[in-house]
Parts: sequence; C-alpha cells; structure tokens
Amino acid sequence: MTCLLTEEQTFIQKAARDFARGEFDDDQILDLMEKQQFPKKTLKTACKLDLIGLTWPESAGGQECGIMDSVLVTEELCRRDSTMGLALSFADAGAETVARFGTPEQIKALNAPLLKGKSVTALICPELGQEPGPICYRKTDDTLVLNGEASVVVNADIADFFLTVAHPEDGQGERILLLFPKDMPGIAVSELIKKLGMDMTHWNSVKFESTRVSTGTMITCDTKGVDPVNILEKNLLIKTGAMFLGMAQGAFDLALGYAKEREQFRRKIAAFQGISQKIAAMYTRLQEGRASVYSAARACDKKCVGLTDLIAAQLSAQHLAEYLTDEALQIHGGVGYMIEFPVEHFFRDVKCLRTLLGRNITRMDLISRRLIGQLN
Repeated sequence: MTCLLTEEQTFIQKAARDFARGEFDDDQILDLMEKQQFPKKTLKTACKLDLIGLTWPESAGGQECGIMDSVLVTEELCRRDSTMGLALSFADAGAETVARFGTPEQIKALNAPLLKGKSVTALICPELGQEPGPICYRKTDDTLVLNGEASVVVNADIADFFLTVAHPEDGQGERILLLFPKDMPGIAVSELIKKLGMDMTHWNSVKFESTRVSTGTMITCDTKGVDPVNILEKNLLIKTGAMFLGMAQGAFDLALGYAKEREQFRRKIAAFQGISQKIAAMYTRLQEGRASVYSAARACDKKCVGLTDLIAAQLSAQHLAEYLTDEALQIHGGVGYMIEFPVEHFFRDVKCLRTLLGRNITRMDLISRRLIGQLN
C-alpha cells in the first residue's frame, strides 16, 4: 500500500512512525497503564511536531491536510502501542469539526489550548455508543435546556469543554452540536470508570439535569449548508477505523517478531507450518482491511463517500483487529497473557474500543436500512 501514497503522505507517515518509536517508552507505558494516567507529556510532544490538528484549517492553527494523512498518523500511533495510541488519538476527537465550523471564540476556547497540549476534547455523541440514550434539548427563548445521561464519555474528567450532540426533546427538529464549558450548573461527572482496557484513556459518565446553555454555544452549518453533525460522524467513523487498523498492524508485528524468535524443539516456531499458515492468513486479512480503510479515507478527501461505506470500513477494520489480536495472542501462547508482553493490552484495547463504539448490530442495522430502504 505504500506505493499508493503521495510523497507528502509518505513523509507524514514516517514522521508519525519515528515519533511513536522515539517517544513511546515501554517502561513509561506500563507505568501510565498501572496508574491509569493520561500521557500529557507525550501529547505535548505530538503537538510540537504538528501531529495534532493535522486536518484543521490554517485559520484555526492546523495544517489543512487531508483525512488520508490523518488516518496514516492514527494508524502509526496505534501500531506502536495500542494504549498510548488510543489515548493520543482521542485527545482531539471532534475538534476538527469545531475548527471548521466554529466561531473564532469557540476555536479559541477549544482548539488553541489543544494545539499546545494543554487540553483535550470530551465528545458526547451517540456514535460512541453512549447509552442509555441521547442528550435531549428544548429551546426557551435564547436558552437551550439539556437533559439526559451518557454512560461513557471519553476524557470527561480532564477536559475543560464538552462537545455534545443533542437531539430535540419532542422529536421535532434537527440534531445540533454544542460546545460549552464543563463547569456549567446541572452537569454531573462521575468518578473514573475502571475497565478492561484503554488504561490511559479516561472514561466517565456524564449526566445533564436541566442544564441551561446559551444558543450561542451551537456550532452551525457553513455557508454551503453542510451539517457539522454529519461531518463529525464521518470523521469519527474513519478515525476509529484507523485506530482498529493500527492495532491490527501492531498485533501482526508482535506476532511475526515473536514467531521468528521463539524456539521449540530446536526450531523457530515460524518454521512450523501451523504457525506459518497463521502468519500468511493474518497478512492477507491485514491487506484487505487496510484497502478498505484507505479507500474510505481517500473518498472522504474527495467528498464522495456516504455514511454506509464509512460504517462498513469501520466494521471491517474492527473485525480485522479482533481477528489479528486473537491470533497474535495464540501465537504467543501463555506468555501473551503477561502484562510485560504488549500483545495482551492490544487484545484488551481492541475489545474495549469495540465496547465504546456500541453494539455491532446497531451499525449493521444502519447499513441495511440505507441499502434496503423502506419496504411496503
């Protein structure tokens, strides 16, 4: 797939790979995982190298690169280490939409601190499987009243602002996107949720009870009538697809390296047909999944992709990551379950990200409804 990248994309990919190899220290990773701490220092270094805000407009301090460029960076970060990569990748989730559609005041509040590594985004969006239901709003004069609960919100306790998708309380009207401070009255953020994986990515539940925010917190359509919520959803789908792809590649790297080093019966285990066949099958599936994600990313840059294809690409990458991390764990054998071997947290992180994104059946229903349409 490297031969299909432009010279600029190859440079960006190499920069992200070199950063991950140089800055992701294994001992530091284990320490942060044990303490469940966000990697603030590493985020600041990523910001200095312009790996954050890659797709933002230059007017918002970004590099104005394409979605494909962003996919390459996310893939490389999650390839080197799933836990660190996911934490950094979610640090700016949704911020591109603010950079593109937000007012100068909104960009100054959210994007400017993020570019310096001083802040992260906390995104509340149904696409992230945040049951029990969507955040609802009703409008009274120039005020919006929010009610509802999101059971899982990434970075809620360490962010300063909430980027929230809200639905009309009466079911009449459009979804809206809001950006407002976390310390508004009527907002309750839970303690840190303990979970199976993604140990550096903070999860909290957030509850809104008659929370009043100004209509000025809305992020509205641009001059061409493009809906920011639709763009947010599309960006989130391709970004999480890149996360899965990166973790799949990382698991493959670990499995291949271990198989070429580990000896049994005076032979490298990669020499046994059972293992070599696994490696071949893993590589084949990896190329299929990469083609799906890269194709969707390029289509995003050309603005010729629909939600159906993006959901399909994300699901394809998810299934790929689940398969490869499971096979990588099997190749490692019993030692693969030891925390000193990175493959164990690749395995856990894939499962954890899948849980964060909600049920597969929901996304499959979205695809089928768009393909089949309304019957009778």
